[in-house]
Amino acid sequence: MDIRVGTDILRLSRFLNSLSKGKDNFINHLFTPQEIRQNSKEQLAGIFCVKESVIKALGLPSNSWLKMNTNRNGNGKVSISFLDSKIARKVKSLDTSISHDGGWIIAVAVVALES
Repeated sequence: MDIRVGTDILRLSRFLNSLSKGKDNFINHLFTPQEIRQNSKEQLAGIFCVKESVIKALGLPSNSWLKMNTNRNGNGKVSISFLDSKIARKVKSLDTSISHDGGWIIAVAVVALES
């Protein structure tokens, strides 16, 4: 089994500024329609971080944002589902964590890949 870790950190104000400058083009490039509907702008910043950490852990191309979708469980924990079956078959296990503090967001992804 191959274990990989990815992490990302983001200043919330920078994300919100990019969001306001890029409008629909920016948001539709990074998030699925479900994510846009179900999350506030601040929550989307956390989703941005967690998706970036997954992209880093898996070594995916930087245009892989829409190959995954996030969901929240009853406790607010974010999980990832892969919309690309080729990626999904490679991933044996995936865990993520997002934290917010003082205008900063950090996310970590730990992935176990099939050998």
